[in-house]
Amino acid sequence: VIDSQTKKHSWWTAATDEGNEGRWYWINSLSLVGEFVWHSGQPNDLDFKSNCMQLYNGYSYEGDDIPCSSNHNPICQKMI
Repeated sequence: VIDSQTKKHSWWTAATDEGNEGRWYWINSLSLVGEFVWHSGQPNDLDFKSNCMQLYNGYSYEGDDIPCSSNHNPICQKMI
């Protein structure tokens, strides 16, 4: 059994508001992040330090803004 299948992790996404505070976008396409991705009340960055999005296990894997220096597992994207 793979570790990621037995433990609850939070996952990095490719969403950020780095360089454009409050305007969340996907790094690969520069398209805006839809509101449906976020957990209720998120993003809530009050100190301008939470510039990356995680899918947080405590929020049923809905979006949460956190500092980019946090340690989480990445979600990989594959071109098809």
